[in-house]
Amino acid sequence: MVAELGVYGDVVEFAYPNPDDPRLARVHKKGFLEEVRRLSEGEVLEWAKLYPAWFDRKLHYCPVYEFEDGTVAVRVPRLRALRSDYYAWVRDLGLPKLYYRLVTLTLYRDIGLVRAWSSVNRWVSACLNRVRVKLRREFGVDILYLWVVEVHRDGFPHVHILFGLDRFVPALTFPVLLRIFQEAWVDEDGRPLCAPQGVDIRYIGRKVRKVKRYVLKYLVKDHWKVWAFEVEGGRVRVRLSTLLIWLFRVRLFGMSQKLKRPE
Repeated sequence: MVAELGVYGDVVEFAYPNPDDPRLARVHKKGFLEEVRRLSEGEVLEWAKLYPAWFDRKLHYCPVYEFEDGTVAVRVPRLRALRSDYYAWVRDLGLPKLYYRLVTLTLYRDIGLVRAWSSVNRWVSACLNRVRVKLRREFGVDILYLWVVEVHRDGFPHVHILFGLDRFVPALTFPVLLRIFQEAWVDEDGRPLCAPQGVDIRYIGRKVRKVKRYVLKYLVKDHWKVWAFEVEGGRVRVRLSTLLIWLFRVRLFGMSQKLKRPE
């Protein structure tokens, strides 16, 4: 899988992992995430390097069917890296006509890549919960939201949140909303995850088609490259962010429970 890796700043190279490594049988099993989060950064990286062997093993077990007419069919495993239409269903998502805004959340680089990717989903969830509670209590409004984690060129995640308010509230001015998100984007100890200017917010409007275009822009843009790697001469070249996204099973997209995915 080639993805012009030279344009990224987090590319690493190492020997192709042993496809029979017994650790592969433990990856993503029950309790695995809790176990791997307790490891040192060096130990985490050794586990993360198993990704190419895990990926190739998945392909090795593709079911092959031969029919009476001589045709052959291969059922590819449901890997996100192989599905160009993974998020196509968003086009049919029933979004209500609300007042939509787009928020972008970044991270301090001194947080470190390992901690950033192991924690980004928890931080997003906690941030949205704080925002939702504050808006309900102080302004009496509820929100619907969709969020996307995008990979920066240096390998760090940043988050785009598209949220809609169920009604217009004059008191919820741009500065007020910006401050609410700035105060909510903190770690487990209440420390800011970025500088104040690292939180950006813009008004999108009420046109549902435009809203979906914004969502798909961040979901589809170079999505398959997130999972790409190169193998040559027994050596692997891959983005460190790819390894960590796989190891920590990072969700790259989420939405309100009130929004229902089309059947």
